[in-house]
Amino acid sequence: RLLGGDRRFSFDDWARTTMDRRVWLADTALAPLLAELDRFARAYPGRTLGVRALADTLRAWDRVSDTTSVATTLFVHWAREMTFGRVPPHDSAWRQVIALERARDSLYAAWRAWTVPWGQVNRIQRVDASGEQPFDTLRRSWAAPGIDGSVGIIMNLTTTPNATPARDGASRTTARRRWGVAGNSYVGIVHFAPRVEARSLLAFGQSADSTSRHHVDQAPLYVSGGYKPAWWYADEVQRNALRAYHPGGRDLPRATVPGWAKRAPAIAARRVASIDR
Repeated sequence: RLLGGDRRFSFDDWARTTMDRRVWLADTALAPLLAELDRFARAYPGRTLGVRALADTLRAWDRVSDTTSVATTLFVHWAREMTFGRVPPHDSAWRQVIALERARDSLYAAWRAWTVPWGQVNRIQRVDASGEQPFDTLRRSWAAPGIDGSVGIIMNLTTTPNATPARDGASRTTARRRWGVAGNSYVGIVHFAPRVEARSLLAFGQSADSTSRHHVDQAPLYVSGGYKPAWWYADEVQRNALRAYHPGGRDLPRATVPGWAKRAPAIAARRVASIDR
């Protein structure tokens, strides 16, 4: 759908397309749901108020996932109820309405409201690779617009409501939030022009060292659907280098550093512990 027709792409257009947040399942699923909601409201006038606001919210939705969107939250919870919840069999009346009411009730149970922006529910947070560090609401995290690919979305982010319990039992994670565990963890795009242009993105950052400035510096780009340049040529690397050094030795003395490095911010000479620091 994104690539069809005679549409032409600039490289910037292509970059935006690879981070598309359109929820394509909504194109086929919303019309039957809204029709059933309308029939339900006519059949049970006493319960109309409870479903009218839900229907109005979904009807006004642009079908794009956004961290500020209440409709995204409602639709995703409804889709999960339809797939994994204890909804009536396929031939039962009001099956979709019941699933939507259960989605609303689950939001009430967790948040004391069903009008919850998607970014409050859907988060990413960098934990270590041991598998033992739990997600924690008191540590830094980012609101993420991505959704599991089952809803038909390019910006794919699989989340879990649970965290590994902390050994001391002090985890402050709550089940009402969902934490990213899989999805578009690395994305790279390349323009094969006479002079190649490339961009890339990691979910968090290049370094696994929590003290490095490159530990989570790409997280804001990830949640906003942006890219960083991936320098392809030596002159690009040289223009953007912060320092020069000899592997296994000390940083080059400033007198021997090429002109491009002299123009970069000065960094005190020290033994290089690792290339990603």
